[in-house]
Amino acid sequence: MTARPRPRFRCLEYRFTVEARDAALQERIAYAYSACREPSHIGAGEDGDAATIVIRNEAACRPYCIDVDGRTIGSAPTADDVVELFAWYVNRASVERSGDRYLILHAAAVATGGRGVVIAGASGSGKSTLAAALVARGASYLGDEATGLDPERRVLVSNPKPLGLDAAGRSALSSSVAATKDRDSFPLVAPAAIGAWVPAGTTVTPALVVQPEFERESSLEVSDLREIDIAGLLADQSFNFAKWGAQGLELVAALARECHGIRVVFGDVSDAGACVEALGV
Repeated sequence: MTARPRPRFRCLEYRFTVEARDAALQERIAYAYSACREPSHIGAGEDGDAATIVIRNEAACRPYCIDVDGRTIGSAPTADDVVELFAWYVNRASVERSGDRYLILHAAAVATGGRGVVIAGASGSGKSTLAAALVARGASYLGDEATGLDPERRVLVSNPKPLGLDAAGRSALSSSVAATKDRDSFPLVAPAAIGAWVPAGTTVTPALVVQPEFERESSLEVSDLREIDIAGLLADQSFNFAKWGAQGLELVAALARECHGIRVVFGDVSDAGACVEALGV
C-alpha cells in the first residue's frame, strides 16, 4: 500500500512537514497551521525542499523532543511548552530561509478591500490582538510576527501562521475565539478560529501603517504619522533591515510616501479595531 503523503506547510519560503507521535498534539498543530497548508497537488508524492519536523515523546517520564531532518533542536516538559518551541523554531527558520528574498517585518498584517494594513510596533504593543480584532470585524489575516515585504514590487507576502495571543489578548477577543473553547490552553490561535485569511504566498499592496500602543484603561487616541516616522518604524521593526542596505532604506522610504500612517493608543481593542476599520483602506 502506498503511504499517504503528509501535509506540507509553508511559512514565507520555509516549507515543512510535521509528525507528532502524540496524535492529539499532531491534530492541534495541524489545525493551528491549517492556513499555511499548501495545496495537495504541490509537491504531491514528495517533500522536495520541505524540512521534516518530528515531535517525539517516547515515554511519560521523558520530555517532548523536536527533531528537524533527524537533528534534535530542543526539548520541553509539556505539550504546550513544546508547541511554543515548535512555533519559535518555525518562525526563526522562515525568517532565515526568506531573508534574502524579502524584507521581513516584525509586524502583523491584514487585508481589507484588497489593500494591506501593516501593524508594526514593539513587543507587547498589541499588534497581534489588534490584527485578530480586525479579522473578527471582516478583514482577512495576512500574518503575525513575521510579515514578508517584496522589495521589487513593494507588496506584502501573506504568511498566515497561527497567532500568539496572551491571556489578555484572548480575553479581549473571547467572543471571536469561542469556537476554540476546547483549546483555551493551547499556545497558538488558528486564523480559521477567528475569520478569513489570505493564502500563503499571496501578495497584497500595503496602504496603511498602524503603530499600536496598548495602555490598559487608556481612552482611544489617534494621531497621524509623518513619512519619516513611518519609514523609521518599518526600518526599526524588521528582522533584516541591515541586510538590505541602501535598497532597504529606499524601500521603507517609498512605502512611507505611498502609505497613510497612524499611531493608535488604546485600552479597548474593539475601539482600536473600529477606528482602523473606519479609515476605509
